[in-house]
Amino acid sequence: MIDKEETLKILLKNLLEERLSYLEKRNLNQMKDLKLETDAFNKQELLVQKLCSIKIEPKKPPAPKNRKTKTTTNKSRGKTPAPKSRSNNKNTIKKEPKGKRSVTPDISTRNLHTKKKDTEKGKTPIPITKNKTETQLVKKNPKPNNNTNNNNKTKPYLMANNNESKNDKKNTENKKMGKRSLTADVKFKNQNKKLMNLKIENAKSGKTKNKKEDKKITNKKEETNQSFDFDKIISEEKLVNKISSYLDTQSQLNFFACNKKLIKYTKEKLSNCLNTLELKNDLGEFSTIQDQINSLKLKYSEEQLNAEPEKFTLSKITSKSIERLNIENYLKIFHDKELYPPLNEIIIIYRIFFQFLKGIDFKNIQDDKLFWIKASDYILNNSNGKLGDFFQNCVENLEFNTKNIFEVKKLVCGKEEKIKPSTFSTVCGTTGLVAFLIKDCLEYCGIMVSTKKNVPYLCLKYLEYIEEMQNKLKDYIENINNLIGSNE
Repeated sequence: MIDKEETLKILLKNLLEERLSYLEKRNLNQMKDLKLETDAFNKQELLVQKLCSIKIEPKKPPAPKNRKTKTTTNKSRGKTPAPKSRSNNKNTIKKEPKGKRSVTPDISTRNLHTKKKDTEKGKTPIPITKNKTETQLVKKNPKPNNNTNNNNKTKPYLMANNNESKNDKKNTENKKMGKRSLTADVKFKNQNKKLMNLKIENAKSGKTKNKKEDKKITNKKEETNQSFDFDKIISEEKLVNKISSYLDTQSQLNFFACNKKLIKYTKEKLSNCLNTLELKNDLGEFSTIQDQINSLKLKYSEEQLNAEPEKFTLSKITSKSIERLNIENYLKIFHDKELYPPLNEIIIIYRIFFQFLKGIDFKNIQDDKLFWIKASDYILNNSNGKLGDFFQNCVENLEFNTKNIFEVKKLVCGKEEKIKPSTFSTVCGTTGLVAFLIKDCLEYCGIMVSTKKNVPYLCLKYLEYIEEMQNKLKDYIENINNLIGSNE
């Protein structure tokens, strides 16, 4: 028999090892992809919230600015302003006879200021001639004489002659082409004035350059207004119910509070919350919350009800069962990333455990698959191969406040008989041993009735918390009824 078993094991390994390793690798890759997708989805939600919070203001049309025509100034190396050329002044333009036209301009009017400066400084002015040779020499030899203190700066009269020669060339070209004697600067000024006048007139009349663009903008605005009408969405109940079905309770209430027309939906939601609270806590006409408080006061004395509870400790049976979990075989269940029925029934035990445990972010995940992936990874990473020590160390970090008890009560409601070690031991050996710990927790906080293990202080605080919740919900519903009546 032993030989047959060994041969079967060897055959199974040869047949299935490669396939199983391939499946494990594929499973790990799929898990990594899921993590990346969840992170990307969370980042996208944050970006959408930020984009929704941004307020886009319409751009104001720019005010018309008066463009000042800048006069062209010739800058010399010696930082002395060059005299204006004859082409820039209208008064200095002279009409020449139709016969011969002189190539060089009349320089006598242009160099009056240079003569004055030279006479003031005690220098003799340079004689001015109308020949081409002198102007060409000035262009070729712009360097000053050795008698002028060996300065590298060019003298003003030389710069004037250079500018004059350039303007003379322009005038001669314009005359050859049959154009007027006006220079390009004068024409540029006139064109700028005309453009400025047109802009001012358009700004006053409110007209734009292109009427087609205005029509396109108006058409786009009309299309957007037609595509998204919030009033139409609010008026249809089917759309509102579909939108709210994708939201949790808190986000549903926030959505219904964004408009007055949605107040009726808030009333329905709050009334449903009140009904669920009363059903899960056995409240109604025959047994009110005050009746339960009075019955609890009859069972226990005031000292027991007001005394602070002792720290939570494990019973002897639970401590022994948790010690057995240190065997490696009990960790196999946490390597399975997906639980098929009937194994999926064990998830509730771990939901209750992580609800009691402090500082866990994934306890509010509604999807069982995602919750099991997170829970199994957390246990494997923190157990270090010993599951019993992990649960033993977690006992100190269990929370038993009223809000946490209320959340556990919602999970356990209607399943009190199933949450027993005997029911889960047949399905999974590890959860059957963990169920002893969960049973002690539920008996300690009063969710499961036990005269010896129930703490009266926690039971009284829980009932008082539910009474406050019930009164708040009733007050909210009354206020909404008053608002609906005033609006009608």
